[in-house]
Amino acid sequence: MTSIAAKGVGGPPPRRRFAGLAGVVLFHAALIYALVTGLAQGVVKVIQQKVEVSVI
Repeated sequence: MTSIAAKGVGGPPPRRRFAGLAGVVLFHAALIYALVTGLAQGVVKVIQQKVEVSVI
């Protein structure tokens, strides 16, 4: 006897699964492009602002 999960019943529809997978692939492609072209350096400069710490 096979279980319901083994038959694939109840999972996301194939189109929805494909859309999610495509979104993840595009996100990673954009992230890699940003790192390769140096766009990440601009983000680091914004983040590396002077931080003042005071003891209370």
